[in-house]
Amino acid sequence: MTNLVITIGLITVAAVLFRTRLTSSLTSSLFLATAVYGLSCFSVHFGH
Repeated sequence: MTNLVITIGLITVAAVLFRTRLTSSLTSSLFLATAVYGLSCFSVHFGH
């Protein structure tokens, strides 16, 4: 179940970044870093 949630999250992030790729690269990078950090924390807490 955790893998499914992470996969959906990554797909969502990829879709959002693809749609907003014309915006500031700094904003996209910050959003991506935040999303990856959130998914990492989630996997650490619920992955065991």
